[in-house]
Amino acid sequence: MTDNLTPEDRRKTMQAVKGKGTKLEKSLFSMLAGMGLKGWRKNANDVVGKPDVVFNAEKIAIFVDGCFWHGCPYCQRKLPQTNREYWERKISRNIQLAQSHNQRLLDDGWIVVRIWEHEIANKTTKEDIRTKIRQAINKESPVMSNQAEIIKQESHQILDHWLESCTRKGKLSRNTIAVGIVVLDHLRKSCPVAREEVISPGGEIKGARSGLTSTLAMYGIPGSYLKEATTRQAHQDGQRLFEQFLWGQKLVSLTVAERDKTLLELIDVLSGHVAVWLKRQNLRLDIDRRQAPSTWAHLIIENAKQRSGGIVEQHLIGAKLERRFKDIAIPNYPAHAGDRQTARAGDFEISKLVYHVTATPSRNVIQKCAENIRAGLHPILLVPGEQENRARILAQEEEIDQELSIISIEAFVALNIIELATDENKDFFSVLKEIVQIYNKRLVEVETDLSLQIQVR
Repeated sequence: MTDNLTPEDRRKTMQAVKGKGTKLEKSLFSMLAGMGLKGWRKNANDVVGKPDVVFNAEKIAIFVDGCFWHGCPYCQRKLPQTNREYWERKISRNIQLAQSHNQRLLDDGWIVVRIWEHEIANKTTKEDIRTKIRQAINKESPVMSNQAEIIKQESHQILDHWLESCTRKGKLSRNTIAVGIVVLDHLRKSCPVAREEVISPGGEIKGARSGLTSTLAMYGIPGSYLKEATTRQAHQDGQRLFEQFLWGQKLVSLTVAERDKTLLELIDVLSGHVAVWLKRQNLRLDIDRRQAPSTWAHLIIENAKQRSGGIVEQHLIGAKLERRFKDIAIPNYPAHAGDRQTARAGDFEISKLVYHVTATPSRNVIQKCAENIRAGLHPILLVPGEQENRARILAQEEEIDQELSIISIEAFVALNIIELATDENKDFFSVLKEIVQIYNKRLVEVETDLSLQIQVR
């Protein structure tokens, strides 16, 4: 495998290869001499793992671990970009060997002291090393507990940074949180993991679609939270979480019990975000009946803006169409089921009309409208009023602005309320309540975020 390395990577590799008499070893030897300790010897090739120093009488083995070569969770040294898989396997193998050597030595009655390269190179941490060695000589060694605590803290930092990087426009996606739980559950079952074991050929986290509800249920999360993780972004987020844990290599030096406890703590952090989401209340709106129906529709859109992600907008239009066309079956799809994934011309089709509903018009939806025009259909693009100008500019750039109907959701719903109320001799508010009732029914049928139900009073 090293034949594929660049000359620069090969040079760095040779510089980093551990040998006898390294600067780190000399620093350790000097420290031991300065402590006035006797009875130790260097480079014990006759002891399991070939410790850098052993105290034969006390059966103490001391190792200095290079931060790069042993995957230090504190330093998080970056791997070379060239032949990355080789480096991951190499470091994983080193960690596994160290863990195996620790266990064999412990089984044979030895005390194992492992010192990180960054600890011995830093003056402020050298006293900690001296304390660790004295404790070992006095049979008070915590063995691996200090290292375990460092890894635990690093693991929480990794998760915190990951959550921060996944927060977009002040929101954490349910899909991302669910995928994060699946990733940590994978590491509980097997650690480390190979990429192909947990990532599908299509780039999705295995178990984040089918089987998601059963995984979430293991951690007390109800099925109403999410049935399957569908967004591409969430699966990309999950892969980044695997990568930040080096596919589990950062955890392998822990005992099975320590690793499981740490991963459960991380899952609890994500479960806390789930709990906050589950406690969200419905959209409760106080309607001033003196105001115009367009103002009511605007109030609904504004209140849904930070929570909806387009869900409220789509199902509000679906409810409006169902109320208006009582003799036509209006299809009901989850808002995340995109047109292309379901081979639909748009969100709703009635005769030659195709309705596209979006909270944020994009070039993709405009291009979809253009395809419908070429197919002999008439697309109607429905967007929040504040997005109308953007939609018109995009339509002009696509040269379909003369053929595409762009209407604000507020005006579309309001005009329907006015026409139905007039035709049926009802007041505007009664028709609004009927549309909201249909909206809630349609939402419950296909969505899991039931906090997006609307209450008007």
